[in-house]
Amino acid sequence: MVTSDFLKTALVKHNYFPSQKENSEELPPIFKTTDLDDVIVRDIIALPFNRAGMCYDQIDYRATRFNNVSRPMSIPHPKPYLNLVDQLSSHWNEYNFISTNEKSVVRPRRHDDGRVIIMDYESNYQRTRNQLSGSFGTKYIVRTDIKNFYPSIYSHSVPWALVGVERAKRERNPNLWFNQIDQKIRSVKRGETNGVPIGPATSNIVSEILLHTIDEKLSEDYPHHIRYIDDYTSFHETREKAENFVIDLEKYLAEYKLILSINKTSIVEQPVSLSDDWVSDLTTRMPNEEIIKSASAIRFLDYANQLRQKHPDGSVLKYAVKSIINKLDVKAESPVLDYIFNTAIKFPIVIPIMEKIFNVRPSRMTPTRKAKIKVLLEEHIKYNRHDMVCWLLFYVLKYKIRLNQDIRKAIIESEDCLSKYLLLLKYNDDQLLISEIKRIANSNDKYLWDINWLLVYEGFRRDIIENPYEDGVFEILKAADVKFHYE
Repeated sequence: MVTSDFLKTALVKHNYFPSQKENSEELPPIFKTTDLDDVIVRDIIALPFNRAGMCYDQIDYRATRFNNVSRPMSIPHPKPYLNLVDQLSSHWNEYNFISTNEKSVVRPRRHDDGRVIIMDYESNYQRTRNQLSGSFGTKYIVRTDIKNFYPSIYSHSVPWALVGVERAKRERNPNLWFNQIDQKIRSVKRGETNGVPIGPATSNIVSEILLHTIDEKLSEDYPHHIRYIDDYTSFHETREKAENFVIDLEKYLAEYKLILSINKTSIVEQPVSLSDDWVSDLTTRMPNEEIIKSASAIRFLDYANQLRQKHPDGSVLKYAVKSIINKLDVKAESPVLDYIFNTAIKFPIVIPIMEKIFNVRPSRMTPTRKAKIKVLLEEHIKYNRHDMVCWLLFYVLKYKIRLNQDIRKAIIESEDCLSKYLLLLKYNDDQLLISEIKRIANSNDKYLWDINWLLVYEGFRRDIIENPYEDGVFEILKAADVKFHYE
């Protein structure tokens, strides 16, 4: 059961930075927020907002998808984020019903690792089970999702969902708890009413508040629907009912200023495949050895590569690598690593998976592979693939790889706060990097500080710069020797 105390701790220590996939692949494991204990959080929350508009900006971070199109993610400044967490957790009893919403696959839960949200798609078993249980006796299946969901969330609509539209519009006192949640949502993102950051689990809490109300309305007429974040699957006896589901969903979403993605809406006659064609195909080619030998592993990856060309909209190669990585024979590790390296130039989403081998057998990080890490760095810096650059810099730090000045300069000139932060951990005396930190801190642009707050804080913690902020947050963090990374 999720309690308000668990929710608060989870949102602060485990779901603050992007970490919602099952294996936390959004960021390398060097980042942490576990130093933020109750006393530090209490003291920061108690600080007054001394900014006009009471709002901050946030670090932008781009996560690479299987098709190399990036997905924007964000890391809010601690002051507005912790205040939002406090408001959400303090009033958890007002909306804790979202944790028991059986129509939602991803909802607040008490996970063993301390997280309250894990957003990986259903396991094949669970996905099959949901579809089989919902589809019996039905002839049509609807699949649809909300267009541009997180960036489209309207902060004023959250009170509408919490207490009803009429009451929320009638009771506009900004000190009321539901209006305070609205205000705290806006304070994280420059005071804007549209959009919530992708990454922190506070946004998942907000989205579940909004969509729970819609789930309840849908369930009255359409009992066989399931939702994964903003993706809906619904089962119907007739095509007319399937079409009416789409019409009603559009109507309910419009009440909260959300719209359906028409291009991703389909009505298909049953029976339909329980999994994507490429998943079924790849599964039949999976090596059947308990311990997979080199020849079988490479043959399987070759087949996945061929299959990827036929299914460019699927994460074929990543799925294939993850399927075998924990079952490899010791002698198969090197050829599989080389295969991943060769693939990672064009399809970098496999880069985080390499750590599963390196972590068990660090000796696999040979001088040749260290050189390849630098080649990959140059390639992915060029395309602003923030997450992949961070993962590669994680390898640089962990396996003591030296970087030449050209690579370091390219990172410093990038717009990625996190990669510059990791570079500072490796080269704290790099004069070009020190100049960059001073340039940011000496700027009169407070929002420039915000979009680099992690780097600015680390510079202040290391006495490279004076603290440009006057809100007292960094002083509290530094006094407690808070680090946002493992050493």
